[in-house]
Amino acid sequence: MAESDRHDAIDVARLQECVTLLGAAMPRMLASFAQTQQALEQTLQHPGDTAMSTAQLAAHKLRSNALTIGARSVAQLCGEIEHAESLDQVEHWLAELERHGDYFMQQAEQLLAAHGVSPEA
Repeated sequence: MAESDRHDAIDVARLQECVTLLGAAMPRMLASFAQTQQALEQTLQHPGDTAMSTAQLAAHKLRSNALTIGARSVAQLCGEIEHAESLDQVEHWLAELERHGDYFMQQAEQLLAAHGVSPEA
């Protein structure tokens, strides 16, 4: 991820607020975030008649989770997937989403460690 993208990728204040409020429950929230991202990625492994609507529904759920925990760029990319008009577009945005999601998880785990919270759910 480019350095310019990293600045806007995370709402650090929101993420810190979640860590403070949720404490030991935050790793479960992050696990749910990661599972939803993985489910979205898996929708394209077996494309069928419902792949597009399934991907858009998963993107909607992930966008909500992302906004809650401060993953701004993930939320933005999920919005792109929700409004995609083809599976090719979904695939394009998923590639970006994976990079942004990985970066967010790394930053979140570092913040948890700084607060003495184990990143394991």
